[in-house]
Amino acid sequence: MPRADKSCKQVPYSLQLIMNTNKATYHLIQQPTSLNCIQINLHHCSAASTVLEKTILEEGVDIALIQEPYARLNVTQQNTFVPNIPQGYKCHHNLNKHDHAYGACIISKDQFKSIPIQFPEEFENNMAGIEIKHENTSLCFVSLYCRPSARNQEKLIKTAINKLGLQLPNSIIAIDINERNKIWGSSSTTQIGHSLEQIISAHNLNIANRDPAECSFIPPGTSFIDVTAAGDKTKIAYWDYLNQPSMSDHPYIIFGVTLTAHQQRNKSNRTRRRLVPPADQIDQMKFLEAVKGTTDPPLESNEATSISKRVTTTTIQQLSVSNEETSTFHISLAEQTRALDGLKKKSAAGVDQISCELITIAYPAIKHRLLNILNAGLTNNWFPSGWKIARVCIIPKPGKKSYLSPEAYRPISILNTMGKIYERVIHTRLKKIAEEQNWFNNCQHGFREGRSTETAAHSLISHIEENFKQKKYTATIFLDIKSAFDYAWSPAILSAMINKGCPMYLVRTIKDFLRERRGKITIDDEDLETNIPTGCPQGSVLSAFLWITLMDAVFDIKFPFLTYLIAYADDLTVCCSDADPLQAALNVQTACSMIVKWLESIKLSINASKSTFVMFDWRKRQRFPFTTPIKIMEVTVPPSKQATFLGLTLDPQLKWNLHIENKCNTALRTTHAIRQCLGLSWGLNRKRLKFLYSCVIEPMLTYCCSAWASAALMSSNRKKLRNIQRRIAILILRVFKTTPTDASLVLSGLTPADYKILEITTYKFLTKAESQSFTPSSSEIATKIINEGGSRLKASHQITTAEKKQMKKSIADITRRRWDTEWMRSSTGRLTWAFFPNTTTADKIEDFNIPYQAAQLFTGHCRLNLYLNRFTHAASPMCSCGRDQESVTHFMFRCPIFNETRQIFRHKCFQVTKIWPPSLSSIGKNPSLIKALIKFIVKSNRLNHI
Repeated sequence: MPRADKSCKQVPYSLQLIMNTNKATYHLIQQPTSLNCIQINLHHCSAASTVLEKTILEEGVDIALIQEPYARLNVTQQNTFVPNIPQGYKCHHNLNKHDHAYGACIISKDQFKSIPIQFPEEFENNMAGIEIKHENTSLCFVSLYCRPSARNQEKLIKTAINKLGLQLPNSIIAIDINERNKIWGSSSTTQIGHSLEQIISAHNLNIANRDPAECSFIPPGTSFIDVTAAGDKTKIAYWDYLNQPSMSDHPYIIFGVTLTAHQQRNKSNRTRRRLVPPADQIDQMKFLEAVKGTTDPPLESNEATSISKRVTTTTIQQLSVSNEETSTFHISLAEQTRALDGLKKKSAAGVDQISCELITIAYPAIKHRLLNILNAGLTNNWFPSGWKIARVCIIPKPGKKSYLSPEAYRPISILNTMGKIYERVIHTRLKKIAEEQNWFNNCQHGFREGRSTETAAHSLISHIEENFKQKKYTATIFLDIKSAFDYAWSPAILSAMINKGCPMYLVRTIKDFLRERRGKITIDDEDLETNIPTGCPQGSVLSAFLWITLMDAVFDIKFPFLTYLIAYADDLTVCCSDADPLQAALNVQTACSMIVKWLESIKLSINASKSTFVMFDWRKRQRFPFTTPIKIMEVTVPPSKQATFLGLTLDPQLKWNLHIENKCNTALRTTHAIRQCLGLSWGLNRKRLKFLYSCVIEPMLTYCCSAWASAALMSSNRKKLRNIQRRIAILILRVFKTTPTDASLVLSGLTPADYKILEITTYKFLTKAESQSFTPSSSEIATKIINEGGSRLKASHQITTAEKKQMKKSIADITRRRWDTEWMRSSTGRLTWAFFPNTTTADKIEDFNIPYQAAQLFTGHCRLNLYLNRFTHAASPMCSCGRDQESVTHFMFRCPIFNETRQIFRHKCFQVTKIWPPSLSSIGKNPSLIKALIKFIVKSNRLNHI
């Protein structure tokens, strides 16, 4: 168990609470929030079975879900048994004598009350299941092996789902599915894999598999055909591949299942300990009157009273100082009010449980007393000690293999609201001084107004692309600074502020702000408090500013060659370019050594294991990939084929294929999760789905898109992006999966992702600051749109909100015209085009919230015989009336079966167009005809789902 003592000088700020408090650590370890589970196909291998026994004990596994176990036949008892079961565990299975090599079993700890689940005799060899009861929680675990030669995956999965019944939401199904699908990490998706994905999704099961690229270990030589499916009420705490040989052709999968009963107990404890009611549960007028009438307000304290004499003394001393210098310290009421307005009103309260909402309500009564305290503090370079106590909430970090170590948890510091107001006042002054005196380098992108991950991405990509034009290689190392905020050394921060020319009254106030900080944690209704001697408090508005002030000195290092640095928060990127790749690598090696030495001087270090080295190659094809590694603090860092930079996946040629693939897979998993939530709680709804798409899915697909817009125009990438949109469009419209992509996008009103990326890129280019970089490839694309827009589009980074809206509308009009041209020339969705020749007319149906029957008819992919016969779901394409094939136009205009039902629609068409039958386009552009058509379709009941 980790412990803190005097020899441990650099303990992370965020972990000292746990490490300094034995009782806190004891509870975190003794009362885990999840069950540790392992999933593996042993391939009926004796060696793999032996290794698994050891792995279960070493990893502290609670449940092992096994496919193709190593089993043996007991000749005496004529039954099958599984050897190598660890002591304290038991095995559950229904393996038969003949096919036990292709079965499934489950190993669980004896301490759990496990009840076997009985499956139909036909499939009991392939399935094993148990129900575990733990406190008030009941969880079901199923291990399932789909034998590839049997081709019965769909039947097996449906059998397991049906058997679980009402327990399905609280279940885990571990499947060796033997089919490929990108959702569970395979390199491609087969037709059967896609069908199995749909079955799992349709039953509100979440696929827990993470993208292999996001896992801590990527198993080599595997097809990724093992699936972990979880019910919608089952919480997966983490999921990863275990970096340990399994002696099988499948890797170990390790994951955790959260025990909800533990969460509920903690929640009730927190509720019971709350002393101050939320703002929405009190009478605000009575509360304000009570604050005005109190003679002992919470703002008064012994500490505040004790400094009153110091304030008087300081004031007398300042009588000899000029009025101009004295006014520098003074905080105005307007300054204090702006600081309060800048806080999030719904933010959590600190240790005193006084929220920002309560402060806002009471502000008219306390503003002058609070102002006196803040002025006294700033005048005397003092930060109240009561405001330096953080309330710490501990949450588990996602994706960890084990939660037995304090490092697996992330403490979140919640600060005092009064202290936040004071911090924001100081921060506003520091920020103003920094801007006036130009403190920060242009390549410092973190925590600065007008700077973001996107500006950092443009800065890096622009540098690489410019060197590509000169046929130069760019050696780039992505450095990760170890526990940056936790290890920030206060003397180095203060020294950096002095070197920048910061006023001394602010330096001294920051010094008091950083010293003698404390943290409080509540475990089992008991408060534990400890000192935090190092680092900056995470969650503080000042901490971010202090960090970039400290790190800005890295740009002052004098390198013996041209070196390009980009800083964002605790990430530092170092680039060296040269026509010779080996020389570029040697330069970046030297630069890293100099940076490491500088970091050591301010008591910081590099996390070499998390740093990535990439040689960006201007050649389109790497005939001889660069293989020379570099060393960081004696750790060898080999060249990588990809790197993650602020959420972007970079490849050596900047083709962006891998980045787009990763974003599409993430968006696809989110789409499945959205579908399950909607289906369970409040059903599919067009407006809600479009809102979720615009707020969740689209930002995923277009993240930092202005840096890689050129890649979105490639046909292969455009197809990937639109395929994700197609899935959402199908959910919105509830149409058949065979519906063409273009038709589904037009009817759902979704702008194709590639055109959306063009809009965003052009807008960013027009509004960027003159000092900011913009990638040459994206600049070229934006310039074409601007030229197409003419005089309506002019670059300006200082425009009003109304001008921004007009600019976005003008850009959208240009992409809309391009989309209309593409829609007119498209070879698919021609029936939909006959109804809606341009996308503007299709947008009008948004107001009708059209039923799925009408949406299907507009696509032609509906329950009419002509469509069903194409897929052998109807014996003949002929209509039951016997006159003609049952097409859309036959159903709408000619079928005698629906003559009576059609009367209102027919009458409306005569009234509007004076002809019968009218053209499909005349129906699409007239709202009254669309309404009449929808009424006819619904009333006919012909297109209803069975």
